[in-house]
Amino acid sequence: MKKNNELDIPVKTAFEIVGWRPKSPMEKALDYYVNEFENETPPKQFSAWSSSAFTGEGTDDFVTDQRGYAYLLREETKGFQKKIHLKTVVKRISYTDKKVTVETSNGIKYEADYAYVTFSTGVLASSNVVFNPALPDWKMKAIYMLPMNHYTKIFLKFPTKFWDSNRYILIANENRGYYVHFMNLDRPGLFESQKLLLATVTDVESKRVEKLSDNQVKDEIYNVLRKVYPTASRPSDIFLSRWSLDNTTYGAYSSPVIGSDKYSYINLRAPVNKILWFGGEAATDVDSFGYAHTAYTFGGKQADELLLCMKDSSKCPKYKPRGQFTATCSSTKSMPSVLLV
Repeated sequence: MKKNNELDIPVKTAFEIVGWRPKSPMEKALDYYVNEFENETPPKQFSAWSSSAFTGEGTDDFVTDQRGYAYLLREETKGFQKKIHLKTVVKRISYTDKKVTVETSNGIKYEADYAYVTFSTGVLASSNVVFNPALPDWKMKAIYMLPMNHYTKIFLKFPTKFWDSNRYILIANENRGYYVHFMNLDRPGLFESQKLLLATVTDVESKRVEKLSDNQVKDEIYNVLRKVYPTASRPSDIFLSRWSLDNTTYGAYSSPVIGSDKYSYINLRAPVNKILWFGGEAATDVDSFGYAHTAYTFGGKQADELLLCMKDSSKCPKYKPRGQFTATCSSTKSMPSVLLV
């Protein structure tokens, strides 16, 4: 579609054009596996133009290091951890063409020459953080075109292993997305002999499940599994993400709506008033959104751009938000300061 400059359509419509119209519970389970499990959004709502991959393409890298993903960040920030203010809520960002002021919920204000904003599009679309002046229309449109959606991973430990050695388990039922997908973590290279499964729910099911207690989720999953495995046992332990209820995210990761295009991503990361910069997983591109490692990579590139801009205004990147004039950074004689929020 991108190559032929065709108008965007829902992924569901694209599949129907080539003859895929799932009807049976088994076909719907396969359709869920190909669509929501990969893209978190139902195919009738997801942009075909932005669809870059489906389940089964490429390789899956699963982090099993018990130090966790955060270990990388803690190690990299050792030299300046005292400058990082954790458990500090940003409530207001005021900006002119010369400075940025960030105010926190405890009344403390921080001023700098530049600010780098990495809030999720869920937070940017909420009223949790007030921008003064309000962000321009072209920026807000980009935020709304790349909203946060919902994807919940549920890690389950069992007293016994009652399932087979296949990588994935798909359970066909009449209710789309109701505990359809399980990943077998009790495999060589993962967590062999640990009796672990990973269930995934998305979209409306994700929001519903995240509001339940751990015991309620255990009961629902047990009732699903015992219909397929007569010897199934109730989970003995559980851990699940609840990103939709987290007011620092309001969702798992961004997902482009129908009608979004490359300009949605360009406009999202374009500076406002030359000094208010934007980053994060959504402010990458159509092939990279949704991942922590790509947010990290793009953030590094933007940091290099910002440093060059701070030293020499002639080297500032020139963004051209749709419907706007070219924006460049203002010049400065001394090394300016930057706030990361």
